[in-house]
Amino acid sequence: MRSYLDFCDVGLFRLGEREVPVAMLGTSPFCGAGQFGARAMVYYQTFYERPQNMVRLISDSAELGVPAVHVVAYPRICQAVEAAAKACGIELCVIGTIGLGELMDEFKNMVALNAAGIALHAGVIDHDLREVERCATAIRDAGAAVGVATHQPWKTLPKLCEVDVDFVMAPVNKLGYMMGPRPEETLRLLSSIKLPVVAIKPLAAGELKPAEAFDFLRARVDAVAVGIASKGELAETWQAIKKHFTRRAGVW
Repeated sequence: MRSYLDFCDVGLFRLGEREVPVAMLGTSPFCGAGQFGARAMVYYQTFYERPQNMVRLISDSAELGVPAVHVVAYPRICQAVEAAAKACGIELCVIGTIGLGELMDEFKNMVALNAAGIALHAGVIDHDLREVERCATAIRDAGAAVGVATHQPWKTLPKLCEVDVDFVMAPVNKLGYMMGPRPEETLRLLSSIKLPVVAIKPLAAGELKPAEAFDFLRARVDAVAVGIASKGELAETWQAIKKHFTRRAGVW
């Protein structure tokens, strides 16, 4: 199986010991995540109940030059990523999020996908940041970077000095969606941490066009994970990424 680096058509940033694409396909539409409102059930039925559609979209993304996926650790999504890698013959770059269910099972699924980074989910981290210490050694022993994924960056980021992590995933977007009561303060906090930042919710649940969103983000984060639901959206989104994210935002 060929390396994702041979097919990557976007910039790279360093995550631990690996070079990782600055853009990755988000999988929140695949599980019908709540931020999509009325579209959530449609997405769930389209993707989670029809795994072949997940496989197709992941493969399409790789063929368009973005062979990277942010994997929410539901077993069916992990299986779709594995199937897509086999279908296109590329070892996809995976950043995984664990902590939605049985932690050890999800960790093993990420290891099987050779994840470059594994973040503990916001549902765990935003309640007790120190939970990441329970699995940090195992994650690093597996050759992955240790991360935290937060949905409450205004509360969690000031505590990062208490734990040893390698990267952060947080909502960052021009509209301030899910960035707290003072989005400007969240941006200040993000700029002050000396860690790679991967933006989640970069399009504010579809309220922003990719070009506008990435023009705002390119000097503020290192990478973006974007939930996308069609090949047409893929083409528009990755075209904008290639324009605005030609290099990483910082050197750590």
